[in-house]
Amino acid sequence: TNMSDSQFLFIDMFVISGIAVTLGNSHPAKILAPCTPNAQLIDLKVLILLTCHVAMTFAFQFSGFMFVKTLPFYTPPVSSRGIQPCSENTVVFIISQFQYAIYGIVLSKGQPFRS
Repeated sequence: TNMSDSQFLFIDMFVISGIAVTLGNSHPAKILAPCTPNAQLIDLKVLILLTCHVAMTFAFQFSGFMFVKTLPFYTPPVSSRGIQPCSENTVVFIISQFQYAIYGIVLSKGQPFRS
Protein backbone atom coordinates (compact mmCIF):
# COMPACT_ATOMS: atom_id res chain seq x y z
CA THR A 1 0.00 0.00 0.00
CA ASN A 2 1.04 3.58 -0.55
CA MET A 3 0.52 6.75 1.40
CA SER A 4 -2.88 8.28 0.78
CA ASP A 5 -3.57 11.76 -0.55
CA SER A 6 -4.68 12.91 2.89
CA GLN A 7 -1.36 11.84 4.40
CA PHE A 8 0.57 13.78 1.75
CA LEU A 9 -1.72 16.76 2.32
CA PHE A 10 -1.11 16.62 6.08
CA ILE A 11 2.66 16.53 5.55
CA ASP A 12 2.58 19.43 3.10
CA MET A 13 0.16 21.69 4.97
CA PHE A 14 1.15 21.21 8.58
CA VAL A 15 4.52 19.53 8.97
CA ILE A 16 6.58 21.11 6.19
CA SER A 17 4.96 24.52 6.70
CA GLY A 18 5.66 24.35 10.43
CA ILE A 19 9.28 23.43 9.85
CA ALA A 20 9.67 26.24 7.29
CA VAL A 21 8.25 28.80 9.73
CA THR A 22 10.45 27.49 12.54
CA LEU A 23 13.59 27.62 10.42
CA GLY A 24 12.64 31.03 9.08
CA ASN A 25 12.38 32.44 12.61
CA SER A 26 15.84 31.34 13.70
CA HIS A 27 18.07 34.38 14.08
CA PRO A 28 21.80 34.76 13.57
CA ALA A 29 24.11 34.55 16.56
CA LYS A 30 24.86 37.78 18.46
CA ILE A 31 28.63 37.38 18.06
CA LEU A 32 30.25 36.30 14.81
CA ALA A 33 32.18 33.05 14.97
CA PRO A 34 35.85 33.16 14.00
CA CYS A 35 35.46 30.08 11.80
CA THR A 36 33.32 29.77 8.69
CA PRO A 37 30.85 26.96 8.03
CA ASN A 38 32.02 24.08 5.89
CA ALA A 39 31.50 25.13 2.26
CA GLN A 40 32.23 21.75 0.69
CA LEU A 41 29.24 19.49 0.14
CA ILE A 42 31.34 16.51 -0.86
CA ASP A 43 33.50 16.16 2.21
CA LEU A 44 34.17 13.02 4.24
CA LYS A 45 32.68 14.54 7.40
CA VAL A 46 29.49 15.62 5.58
CA LEU A 47 29.12 12.25 3.84
CA ILE A 48 29.58 10.33 7.11
CA LEU A 49 26.97 12.49 8.88
CA LEU A 50 24.54 12.13 5.97
CA THR A 51 25.03 8.36 5.86
CA CYS A 52 24.47 8.08 9.63
CA HIS A 53 21.36 10.26 9.37
CA VAL A 54 19.85 8.12 6.59
CA ALA A 55 20.73 4.90 8.44
CA MET A 56 19.16 6.14 11.67
CA THR A 57 16.00 7.26 9.86
CA PHE A 58 15.74 3.89 8.13
CA ALA A 59 16.40 2.00 11.37
CA PHE A 60 13.60 3.77 13.27
CA GLN A 61 11.07 3.36 10.46
CA PHE A 62 12.02 -0.26 9.79
CA SER A 63 11.88 -1.17 13.48
CA GLY A 64 8.37 0.30 13.70
CA PHE A 65 7.41 -1.54 10.53
CA MET A 66 8.61 -4.86 11.97
CA PHE A 67 7.21 -4.19 15.46
CA VAL A 68 3.65 -3.74 14.20
CA LYS A 69 3.82 -7.22 12.66
CA THR A 70 4.39 -8.75 16.11
CA LEU A 71 1.23 -7.28 17.62
CA PRO A 72 -1.71 -9.65 18.19
CA PHE A 73 -4.23 -7.57 16.22
CA TYR A 74 -2.06 -7.45 13.08
CA THR A 75 -3.55 -8.82 9.87
CA PRO A 76 -1.54 -8.73 6.62
CA PRO A 77 -2.94 -6.41 3.94
CA VAL A 78 -4.91 -8.01 1.13
CA SER A 79 -3.41 -7.41 -2.29
CA SER A 80 -5.74 -5.47 -4.57
CA ARG A 81 -5.83 -2.27 -6.58
CA GLY A 82 -6.23 1.09 -4.92
CA ILE A 83 -5.17 2.50 -1.60
CA GLN A 84 -6.10 0.46 1.44
CA PRO A 85 -5.49 1.29 5.08
CA CYS A 86 -2.89 -0.91 6.73
CA SER A 87 -1.01 -0.94 10.00
CA GLU A 88 2.47 -0.77 8.49
CA ASN A 89 1.70 2.41 6.55
CA THR A 90 0.22 4.09 9.61
CA VAL A 91 3.21 3.26 11.83
CA VAL A 92 5.79 4.47 9.30
CA PHE A 93 3.72 7.64 8.72
CA ILE A 94 3.54 8.43 12.45
CA ILE A 95 7.24 7.76 13.01
CA SER A 96 8.13 9.99 10.06
CA GLN A 97 6.02 12.83 11.54
CA PHE A 98 8.04 12.68 14.76
CA GLN A 99 11.25 12.63 12.73
CA TYR A 100 10.17 15.75 10.80
CA ALA A 101 9.47 17.56 14.07
CA ILE A 102 12.83 16.54 15.53
CA TYR A 103 14.65 17.72 12.38
CA GLY A 104 12.94 21.10 12.63
CA ILE A 105 14.02 21.51 16.25
CA VAL A 106 17.57 20.34 15.64
CA LEU A 107 18.13 22.46 12.53
CA SER A 108 16.65 25.66 13.95
CA LYS A 109 19.30 25.93 16.69
CA GLY A 110 22.95 25.78 15.89
CA GLN A 111 25.69 27.68 17.68
CA PRO A 112 27.96 29.40 16.75
CA PHE A 113 26.21 30.50 13.54
CA ARG A 114 22.59 30.77 14.77
CA SER A 115 21.07 31.64 18.12
